[in-house]
Amino acid sequence: MTDSLPTLEECEAALILSFGPDEGALAWVGRCYEIAAKLLEQSDTENSILQDRFPEGTRLCYGHYLGERSPDGLYPYNPNLPFEQHGWLELPDGRIFDPTGWAFASSTPELYIGPADDYDEGGNKYRSATLQPAPEWDKDAEIVQLQLTRNLCTWIQAEYGTPEPDGRLTTPQVFHLANRHPDEMPDVVTIYEAIIETEHGKAAIPLDNQLKYLEA
Repeated sequence: MTDSLPTLEECEAALILSFGPDEGALAWVGRCYEIAAKLLEQSDTENSILQDRFPEGTRLCYGHYLGERSPDGLYPYNPNLPFEQHGWLELPDGRIFDPTGWAFASSTPELYIGPADDYDEGGNKYRSATLQPAPEWDKDAEIVQLQLTRNLCTWIQAEYGTPEPDGRLTTPQVFHLANRHPDEMPDVVTIYEAIIETEHGKAAIPLDNQLKYLEA
């Protein structure tokens, strides 16, 4: 990808022009998702300073920031938290464009454009790390039928110890499946769609993952 991405100064100028004189980068602290959304919107706005500066396929993301945090930053520092809730943009090549992450460890605004190592969209890394082991099959529990292909039913049987590869799970197993890291599933979209068709519906699936995989 050829970088014609906006500079920090251009981002500031676009937001100041569009939203008022107080919209410089120092005013973005604590508004990460809002600012990222505004910048992406400006890329689609005719005659904006940022018009067409983000490539097609750039995504607005929300989740956890796992990178450096410090009392020296402008964002309130809590050493008891392993992450901060955060919003950013993901470029089509997988890199991150983050206009506000600097505030976690610094008082000097700067853009971050680079690898996604410190970013956990949807909080899936944390959710996966803290998820309890899969509940065991219980023939006396409420049973939920997932309408899935034979291959997916066989995968579920191997993962959850169900008696037959037929897509049946207990309710606790369904909620466990819905909260697994999407990268652990062989076909996350099909599995989510099958869960939604049950009585538990979308309530079983983390909202951020719904937005990413089902409403993109």
